[in-house]
Amino acid sequence: MKRLLPLLILLMIFSGCSLQKQENTATFYYPRVKYEYNTADGVIGHELRNTGDIYAAQELLDLYLQGPLSEELAMPFPGDMSVIHVSNDGHTIFITVSDNLATLSGAPLILACSCLGRTAIALCNVESAEIRCENLLLDGKRTITVNADTIIYTDSITQIKIVE
Repeated sequence: MKRLLPLLILLMIFSGCSLQKQENTATFYYPRVKYEYNTADGVIGHELRNTGDIYAAQELLDLYLQGPLSEELAMPFPGDMSVIHVSNDGHTIFITVSDNLATLSGAPLILACSCLGRTAIALCNVESAEIRCENLLLDGKRTITVNADTIIYTDSITQIKIVE
């Protein structure tokens, strides 16, 4: 029995991760249809989704790529995008997606990767997400890394009152 436990732990690490949330729910992040100013989640909102009996990271991300249920949130990804491979080293989740993501560039690409990365980080309780396409580059880069230091999610500029 003692030999089986390390094998199970190793299997979980190499399969990506398992759902850490209670009651088979997960938080999925998507861009808002209408941006809200001076709020912490003004550009990227979230929805709590029932995941049923899905626990594997790749399957959860496939569910995520089906798009938001809320009409207040938008789908940032090109059609038919899929997750090819997911792995996790305990600190970073490594996500390989189909080459469809490479059709995006600039701000839409960064917004899409921010949403995907933030969702994967929450699902697997890791510090960062590294996203890549199967064969193509993302705006000339092999990978895009998302973590708390790479993306600023909160507008820290205070409102200015104009007095006439």
